[in-house]
Amino acid sequence: QENAVRELDQVLSFTNSFETTYENIVLKTKDGLKRDAVLTIRKNAKGNMVLCHPAAYDKDFMIPFQEHIFAHYNCIRFDFRRHGKGRKKQRSSLGKKEVYEVLSAIDVIKNDSRTKNLPTYGFGISLGAVVLIQTEAANHKFDGLILQAPFESLKNQIQRTFPVFKKPIMRSIIFKEPVRIYGKLKYNLDLYNVNPVDSIKKIKIPIFLIHAKDDPIVPFSAFEKLKIAGQHCIKKTWTPVVGFHTDLFKTLPDVYAMRCNDFLHDIHRTI
Repeated sequence: QENAVRELDQVLSFTNSFETTYENIVLKTKDGLKRDAVLTIRKNAKGNMVLCHPAAYDKDFMIPFQEHIFAHYNCIRFDFRRHGKGRKKQRSSLGKKEVYEVLSAIDVIKNDSRTKNLPTYGFGISLGAVVLIQTEAANHKFDGLILQAPFESLKNQIQRTFPVFKKPIMRSIIFKEPVRIYGKLKYNLDLYNVNPVDSIKKIKIPIFLIHAKDDPIVPFSAFEKLKIAGQHCIKKTWTPVVGFHTDLFKTLPDVYAMRCNDFLHDIHRTI
């Protein structure tokens, strides 16, 4: 009978350890925007995870990562400007001003009694990964970063993405005012020079850098440049042969989850 009670207590303890609540909140950015967010609180969480979605998606893209990879962490996911609900009249800056959204998310974590004393990590894909690099390089807020498929230079990425900027006459004036006006009117973009390959040199925390070799959106050469520039802080890399750009988790879910959690486990041992 005592064994049965002990076993029941263990089951209840295990179940309670995964109790989760979801809270809809609004982030207010430094430049006056309001962005929808969801704060996920887990009982006995190991830490906090700031989830940053890729361009052309929104915060809900990060739900599978929140539930299947970071199931032991409090999570906050949110819409970048010009993404998700309430994006009308907003412009994306492709990595510059989106830092304000991340800083607002961190403020939520640091001011909540349930989360403020836990280590805080960042996970981002593509644009989300770039924004995390830019945030950490300038503000030093995280204990570790997991980054998938960030571009190395916005100038290079713009030339890959928008055909008009491939023209020789446009290459040297992408961030000049006449072209910035064109970007606002044509593509709803605020164009600023963003260079993760330079920013990553200022990061001191451990990074896990991921990039699929068959990525047609951000070429593998971007990974190689970032790896060299960030050799002092990039502690682990993973370069699967397949995974496209944003579909790597769908392609290799178990391996993806294992590698991310192994990286976080290694950090926990040093904190």
